Amino acid sequence: MRRAALTVFIGFVLVFFTGCEAEDSTSNGAADGDQSAAEGDQVVTDGDDDGRATDGDESGEEPTDGDRPVDGDVDGDVVDGELADGDRPDGDTIDGDNSDGDTTDGDTTDGDSPDGDIEADVDEDADSSACLEIPAPDPVPLECLEGVWPPGRTESTRVNGYNDDYMYSSDDSFKIGIREDWGATIIFFGEKSLLGWPGVNNTNVIDGNDTGREVQIALYDPDRSAQGCAWNASCRSNPGAACPLSIRYLGWNPVQGGNRCNLGSGVESVTMADGVLDAQVRPYHWNPDWEAQSCSSDSCGVSGANRLQSEVQYNQRLRFVGSHVVEVQMEVINLSEVSHAVTLQEFPTLYATWGDGNTPDLRVIMDSEGNQIPIDQPANDGFFWKEFDSPGGWAALQNTERNYGVGIYYENRLRGYQGWQKYGVFNNIRSRFHFGLAAHGTVRARAYLMLGSYATISGLAAELDATLPPFGALDSPLGDATVSGSFSFHGWVLDNKGVSSVRLLIDGAPVAAPSLDQNRPDVCLFYPGYAQCDRVGFAGSASLAEISACPHWLEVEATDGDGNTRIVARKRIFVN
Repeated sequence: MRRAALTVFIGFVLVFFTGCEAEDSTSNGAADGDQSAAEGDQVVTDGDDDGRATDGDESGEEPTDGDRPVDGDVDGDVVDGELADGDRPDGDTIDGDNSDGDTTDGDTTDGDSPDGDIEADVDEDADSSACLEIPAPDPVPLECLEGVWPPGRTESTRVNGYNDDYMYSSDDSFKIGIREDWGATIIFFGEKSLLGWPGVNNTNVIDGNDTGREVQIALYDPDRSAQGCAWNASCRSNPGAACPLSIRYLGWNPVQGGNRCNLGSGVESVTMADGVLDAQVRPYHWNPDWEAQSCSSDSCGVSGANRLQSEVQYNQRLRFVGSHVVEVQMEVINLSEVSHAVTLQEFPTLYATWGDGNTPDLRVIMDSEGNQIPIDQPANDGFFWKEFDSPGGWAALQNTERNYGVGIYYENRLRGYQGWQKYGVFNNIRSRFHFGLAAHGTVRARAYLMLGSYATISGLAAELDATLPPFGALDSPLGDATVSGSFSFHGWVLDNKGVSSVRLLIDGAPVAAPSLDQNRPDVCLFYPGYAQCDRVGFAGSASLAEISACPHWLEVEATDGDGNTRIVARKRIFVN
């Protein structure tokens, strides 16, 4: 446990003493350490709140409506509804509907839509009394990809005192597993046992040896980075108040897996259905004494004091989107009034196997260009690290033959990476992902785990990179709004490579072609790291002069630089 924790400490040293300035490609509307109230204001309006169950024995306190102001019903899912204004991105959060519904992806082309407003062809003599009944559409999922079909099977095991849950690929060849006792961290990704046995086997590519080494998230705050100065958020202004440099004295640091006492965070709930593996977690702080003003840090031996639950909620969703590819959807919600400034986060870190238990030793770290990255910069206690760029937005860990291993692609396509290594102890990689967490704010991201040889992973990553379509939302008008004459609209769109065009459709016919030229720092706080930030918003007006006084479907169609076209939002409106 101590060896794994040292990587956390090494990361802390870099954050605390170098400042970890955000890269240009990770603009999120807030300067490092200076998130204004306006920038951090993520207003949740009309929608369904997460209704997260607090079934776990270690959940501590249950989030209430007061913890996260939400205007809507609680139904057990994350925000499902429409938003009444542009202060926060619209649409579904991690939602179980894997289809795009009745989308018309690809049915219309750019050639149909000249710049500016466009009027749809509608019978001018249409009688409103003869209106067709138009049902309210299902929300368009924010997930860009559909899950595999049919969904693979699931299983739960209890081995060596641990409760683990597994989800299989559609063809039953591969599986991914989480450990409930360790905050639903990913502890297995590999082949199904040849004998069909449940649980782990030696094809596993994920470390999974203790609460600090799986696929998991960990969060930091540069103003609260060490005990001694964390209690009053003075670690940057008064670094001399920090306790000695040791993993024992880390400051504010929610860790999905658990804490330095080797106590796992546990889960609030786990749900497995229809090819989706959902988990809700309230991570423990790594150091249960982080708020102490002195350097006393002995709580690991004190029952009750050795489990300090953080004030963040973490929601994780896993789906197979290919036989060798698992999508990891991540959402972290700040339940407190305290803002945490922009810094380098682990969202997530991928710890790969190193030969323990006859698993593969994935010591060869590769970038997207086929270059092996030497992890050769000494750190402390025999550890080595290296920062490197990977132009394709992904990296991989392989065995020495490069014929088996695991890769990770980040949907925001960050090119900066870190690798950490100590032979015979661990191998890991992570993107250099900078963001902050506003008071009552939310941050979301998606990453993709890929299994196989370097050549296989390279092909899978290239396909993801080229075919991921846009996602977004129409903030206004609201669903079932009554409009007449002409109406204004606005929303936002994101894509891994950038959006080339946006069109507004009524019943499938284009009525406007707005430019994507509006600053939306709120969206980029919500989905940080996208190169297009902050200009990811669109706005305009559309004429209804020749649209019948009936209900209609209003849609937003977006096309990205690779030519992928997708309906990113759909609502019903009533024309008066």
